[in-house]
Amino acid sequence: MFSVTRLVHLTDPSDAAAVEAVVHRIRAGVDATPHRYAVVQPTLDGARNGGDVLVHLRFTTQWEWESCRSAVESATAGPDVRHVDGADYLPGSGRESWSGSRTGGAAPTVYRTLLLRVDAAAARDVVERFEREMLSMPQHVTSMLSWQLSHVTAATGASDWTHVWEQSFTDVDGLLGQYMAHPVHWGYVDKWFDPESVEYIVKDRVCHSFCALPSQNPPNPKENGVRRSDLHPDVEAMLAALESGFPDVTAYPAAELREIIASRRAPLARTPDMRMARDVVIDGPGGDLTLRVYVPHGDPVSRPVIVFAHGGGFVFCDLDSHDEFCRSMAEAIDAVVVAVDYRLAPEHPAPAAMEDVYAAVCWTVANAATYGGDPTRVAIAGDSAGGNLSATVSVAARERGGPTIAAQILLYPVIEDDFETESYQRYGVGYYNTTKAMRWYWEQYAPHGRDSELVIPTRATTLAGLPPAVVVTAELDPPCSEGEAYARRLAADGVPMIERRFDGLFHGFLTFPQLSLTGPARQEVWQLIRRVLDPGFGESDTGHVPAHATIEP
Repeated sequence: MFSVTRLVHLTDPSDAAAVEAVVHRIRAGVDATPHRYAVVQPTLDGARNGGDVLVHLRFTTQWEWESCRSAVESATAGPDVRHVDGADYLPGSGRESWSGSRTGGAAPTVYRTLLLRVDAAAARDVVERFEREMLSMPQHVTSMLSWQLSHVTAATGASDWTHVWEQSFTDVDGLLGQYMAHPVHWGYVDKWFDPESVEYIVKDRVCHSFCALPSQNPPNPKENGVRRSDLHPDVEAMLAALESGFPDVTAYPAAELREIIASRRAPLARTPDMRMARDVVIDGPGGDLTLRVYVPHGDPVSRPVIVFAHGGGFVFCDLDSHDEFCRSMAEAIDAVVVAVDYRLAPEHPAPAAMEDVYAAVCWTVANAATYGGDPTRVAIAGDSAGGNLSATVSVAARERGGPTIAAQILLYPVIEDDFETESYQRYGVGYYNTTKAMRWYWEQYAPHGRDSELVIPTRATTLAGLPPAVVVTAELDPPCSEGEAYARRLAADGVPMIERRFDGLFHGFLTFPQLSLTGPARQEVWQLIRRVLDPGFGESDTGHVPAHATIEP
């Protein structure tokens, strides 16, 4: 997700009609553009240097904000506006520990934001201590219902703001009373803002602004983990089995988790049979890198080649976990498949896995002909976390002038670290893959920040020039919305693209061959892959598949 805050200072803040006119103008501009959430409200009494209208916007991607920017800037200009302070930022700067909320109880009625600038000369360890003390406040203030600290990526207005500290409260007294007057606040936090303190690092005048919250997002239609009643019986049975048997990934160290998951795996059947299925060890960025090359039966003609990155939250799974899927794909597409045993997190954080898959693509282009593959038709594919790696490797190849990738095949990809999208809200509990697990996966893979386009592909300024794409999503999957948003952005940036959402299915469904609905779904996915690998694809037949695949109960 990407957030934007603007504090609009009016020429005559005492003119209530002028305030209302500016609020109406901004709301109209925002409503005409894509966004996830918007607060456009007059500020309340007690704000200090906080402007007269508070604008807080959330977008699925930075690209969506760029499409909205001109409308917001136009609405906040004019003779009735004196100046605007503001910040653009990645919420929580990609760190789970920098945001939080309380569940249950009263709904928040007040939103507060603080823009501040930390002295650039301050030592890093001092700044980190300041940030920790800011983030300690929620444990002392029960009226604070949600909170988030973020680094600013772009500042507007009177200062080069470095941080945004935002919260929601039960009411105004919870902010001005319980929070601002709390002994921990004035005894510890305030010292960073006090020019007379030896620990003074917050420079310039801060912007302390707050407003009444509009009505919140509609309630989650699925509460307490109770699933929808209209699911196909086989899907309900599979989800029930997975929910009862799959471990809570957040409860175990990564190495132990891998052992638990591997112990649940059936012995390798090695089906369907291949003409060749061979492990090859190459020189990787971190040492030996094992690939498994699958060559289907038939004449060794010049076949397309698919480099495959397995899923598993960047933390678990391996060549064996996706062996059946790779064999089935090789046979159905009549393609050489090269699976990558990339380094896993948290032992090897981002972008280690991406670099391994990138190295595998480079090796495959150079050696495809040895296995009857066409080096000019090498595609990259992956499911779940592997979908992320496929997308980021495509970006890396473009940026580095690397090998030409014929297509990117993203199967229910993990694109973003935004846990507030519609699909997360609807399907984050009770559908096998959970919001809690997804947060944990991102913390393992990218604990040191996620600003790079080689970690989150939507960080790229543009997606133009990337390989043609197939984007497959599952309706009941928390990352579904981000996959669909990525497909839309690919199309908007001129990338030939096919998007397909399977309604009524869940994360990982393509790797459950025992599910009755997986076979037909695979047949359709194979068809889409064959289509995107056709040398003529993109000339006239790109876009969304006409209808989402709906699984009837």
